Amino acid sequence: QKQQQAQFRMGCLRMLAFFVFLIVFTTSSLLAASDTAARMIQHIEGLIDSRAPMPLSDVRSIDTMWVYLETSLIPVLYADDLLDPTNDPMEGRNSLRPLDHTNKVLGAVQVRQARVDANRGCATGSSFSSFTVQCYAGYQAGRTDSTTPFGVRDRFKFSEEVGRPFAGQLGSYAGGGFVVPMPYNRTQALATVVGLRRDGYVDPATRAIFLHFNVWNMNTHEYVVATLCFEISTTGLVVPSVRSLVLQQRDMILGGQGGMEELATVALDLLVLVFTIFYLGEEVLELYTSLAKYLGDGWNVMDLLNLALLVAAFSYRARAFSSLAGVTVGEAELSDPFAFTDLGAPAEFVQTARLLNALNALLIWAKIIKYTGYFPYIRVLVVTVEHAFVMFLPFLSMFAVIFMGFVLACTMGFGDRFWGLSDAWGTATFLARSFVGDANVLPLYGEQPFFAGCIWLLYILFAFCLLLNIFFAIMAQAFVEVQSGEVEIAEDSRVEMVKQTVDSLVQFLLNALDFKLILKRALPGVYYYLFPPGKETKSVTLVEEFNSQPSKRRRKREGTSEVTSGSATMTNTKSSFNRSTMLLTGKKGPTAADVARSLENMAGAMLGKLQTIGFEVTSEMRESRNVLQALDQAVIVL
Repeated sequence: QKQQQAQFRMGCLRMLAFFVFLIVFTTSSLLAASDTAARMIQHIEGLIDSRAPMPLSDVRSIDTMWVYLETSLIPVLYADDLLDPTNDPMEGRNSLRPLDHTNKVLGAVQVRQARVDANRGCATGSSFSSFTVQCYAGYQAGRTDSTTPFGVRDRFKFSEEVGRPFAGQLGSYAGGGFVVPMPYNRTQALATVVGLRRDGYVDPATRAIFLHFNVWNMNTHEYVVATLCFEISTTGLVVPSVRSLVLQQRDMILGGQGGMEELATVALDLLVLVFTIFYLGEEVLELYTSLAKYLGDGWNVMDLLNLALLVAAFSYRARAFSSLAGVTVGEAELSDPFAFTDLGAPAEFVQTARLLNALNALLIWAKIIKYTGYFPYIRVLVVTVEHAFVMFLPFLSMFAVIFMGFVLACTMGFGDRFWGLSDAWGTATFLARSFVGDANVLPLYGEQPFFAGCIWLLYILFAFCLLLNIFFAIMAQAFVEVQSGEVEIAEDSRVEMVKQTVDSLVQFLLNALDFKLILKRALPGVYYYLFPPGKETKSVTLVEEFNSQPSKRRRKREGTSEVTSGSATMTNTKSSFNRSTMLLTGKKGPTAADVARSLENMAGAMLGKLQTIGFEVTSEMRESRNVLQALDQAVIVL
């Protein structure tokens, strides 16, 4: 029993440790979140997109891209002539160019191009074999990307040390490229853009144009790392996009600016790291003990995934700190306005770590079911889901088959007219969005009214009217079977573990709060003065005292009956003895006076007994009243 109690106590300690870890991880994540980051990104992207003279949605060709750069982007990024006319970087004063009254452009703007080689990964076809025609395939890193200089006298040269990988809408682009620095002055920047257009910086081999710039907010000390990308497809369509990431001081320097919130975040992160190392050691020991048994439990696999995500998040955070080691952001830009510090890599590392922690938060909070799933009501729900999962697998396979059929139908029917439905992944995303009402099917009706109507009607019938109702029926049937007892719910020893541990804890608290025991240990003299040893009663609980009272009364009643029966027996014996004596001696019986005296004596004896019984009843009622008062106090306390 002691060994079992020790195991129960250890299990409860592990449960308590998990909930402490949950609180620490959640608090650390909430403290690391910035309430100004989203507003700052929205403001910066609005300046170069929706609130610009020409929004990005109007850029659909190379010509409109040049117009946007000249009329929208350059006036926004080089607004220093209007905001700070005295700003002269050549004099070394206020060399950070203001974007508006609270944000400043940190350093120069970097222009980078990704391009491909001619006649690589493509073919002109036999029909044009007699003509000199060059073709340019889509961008594929390591296959079609180009590093060959181009332009007038090979003016534009490839550099591997600049830029970072970028995932766009048309493809993924590697780091490096053909870089052109933008001048600091607004007039010179416009002249540079005009010169790039004139010198053929963008030609048929160009697949993407990137403009990198950093913005610093002097109020929040946050940095926006912005990338404006113009992807050029093989058909000549230009697809613009903006990606903005926020770097806080705590992401660049351990402890940030040294505020209480930032120091608390560092302390909580260290606690999360300690928990991660501890849990990682436990999982390694369990894996070493029995690999098959470990992997056979789904919760163990979930624990392993949880720890892997934690380790990956910490590694990305460490890479962000190491990439900024020895770099003082803003120092080079203050001394040289043409300097550019690439903060893209650490910003991507921080963003990746944040996304990993977001996914990890979902897994950690889902693990609460592991530690509370054996409670009665929660156990019913868990068993219902487990029982429904057996029937859910065939349903899922049927749903996947029907869903894939609709994906192929929409891709083949509308892929050549709508870019979002040109591949299976895009079409699957479009159909999945329809489950939450976020799919606009009106353009499909406008293109093919009859075909689109038939496809969408069948999709609604199968996906919503049939499959979803089958799913709800599976869950309802599983719940009914569990509630009716057809599915046996196995008893879990952890319920007894929690119960015994809670009882032990309550008993410990009651003993710790016992006034007499505390007084006896602290002030024994006062204790023995208030409670003399002769008058000290045995400490019993209210329930035991209440249960013992009837037995006392019963013993008293039995004692009274024994005395009464004994007196009657003695009286009968005495009467028999008198009759025998009278027969033997021949004397007469008692006279009337003797009888009267005897009755008077008997009445006095009975009155005395009645008084004794009255005293006993009064005592019993007093004891009952004390018990009821104690019960009343106990009820009030509870």
